[in-house]
Amino acid sequence: MLSEEVFDVGFNVVGEGRASVVEAENDSGDAQSRIEAFRDEHDRFEQLAQAVEREKPDRIIHLGDHERDAMRLAERYPGIPLWSVSGNCDHGAGPERIVDVLEGVRFFVTHGHTLRVKYGLLRAELAAREAEANVLLFGHTHRAMCDWHNGLWILNPGTCSGMGPITYGVIELDRGSVRPAICELSYED
Repeated sequence: MLSEEVFDVGFNVVGEGRASVVEAENDSGDAQSRIEAFRDEHDRFEQLAQAVEREKPDRIIHLGDHERDAMRLAERYPGIPLWSVSGNCDHGAGPERIVDVLEGVRFFVTHGHTLRVKYGLLRAELAAREAEANVLLFGHTHRAMCDWHNGLWILNPGTCSGMGPITYGVIELDRGSVRPAICELSYED
């Protein structure tokens, strides 16, 4: 279940098939690019694949824990570019952070364990702002969130691990505008 505070910042819950989506209000029209973000799936690869098949993203971002699933995604979907960072269960197999720009939008991507996100978002938010990011993507807490905070989108896609709702993030980019969402797969999907 998404936290109450998400709904206090102008988000709508909309239904789409068996998925429910929390998305920001934005009238930007058709998206130029669609990004799908995952984290903490803990060997639940089929849920990842179902979400990719549903969303058909232009890019996948894997936010750590069980990087072998990120490698499996890259093998199954070789035509979709993939960013992947290491989580606390990956023992430093990949980069801890990625800071990069897509369609004029700067992303700060991290699992979040080294920034201690389970104890608050201040460190992660400050690191993202120092990197002049427009979007902070993190994981580690197993709690989905999508929030706009003083000019910074903060998104945790939740988890595909089966430890609660199966969630993932989708970010649509259109000429510099950002439209993030948290999506949920039902256990029947």
